[in-house]
Amino acid sequence: RKIIEQFQKSNPSCLKDTEAYKERLKQLACDNIFGVDKDQSAVNVAIFSIYLTLLDYQEPSDIESFKFPVLYNKNFFSEDFFDLNAEFNNRFSDLNFDFILGNPPWKRGKREKKPLFDQYINNRRKAEKGKYKYDIEISNSEIAQAFILRVSDFCHPSTKIGFIATSKVLYNLNAKGFRKYWLDRFLVNKVFELAPVRKEVFDKSNDK
Repeated sequence: RKIIEQFQKSNPSCLKDTEAYKERLKQLACDNIFGVDKDQSAVNVAIFSIYLTLLDYQEPSDIESFKFPVLYNKNFFSEDFFDLNAEFNNRFSDLNFDFILGNPPWKRGKREKKPLFDQYINNRRKAEKGKYKYDIEISNSEIAQAFILRVSDFCHPSTKIGFIATSKVLYNLNAKGFRKYWLDRFLVNKVFELAPVRKEVFDKSNDK
């Protein structure tokens, strides 16, 4: 909505040509919004939400002839974020993201089978050996830590990242190695500590 409203503000005459306006709306979605999630239903909901928003900016008489842009497997992908062979890696490699937003899983990886995010961290450690002051590291197979570091593959120096992540990344004694690498390589602009109000903000926050 903010992208569309900014476009309208910058182009006050855009509504005069209905067909051109429709195409521009679709292009705004295709050019600006991208996502990855293992859960196919989450991807579907995200795409459907964008479609509903596009319709909100149409006159009722124009909706019937409006054709939705194809976003699945072009902008949105149902893939494991740590799969380096997945198609989204190629798609995203040419994009300069202004913002990356996420709510990574907070659970630890299952140890009976080495999870893909653990493999990613191990391979990155080998590739970066001796390149930086500290080696890349995550503790207790915490997937949230791996997510925080994985997004750097899609960043340029001015990319801003916002994550809702477990506060353990800040306080867990076992996560010292992670914090050394993270704080040495990235600028943390702000931290909003929600632990004191977790019961009010997060459903079932105290469940096992």
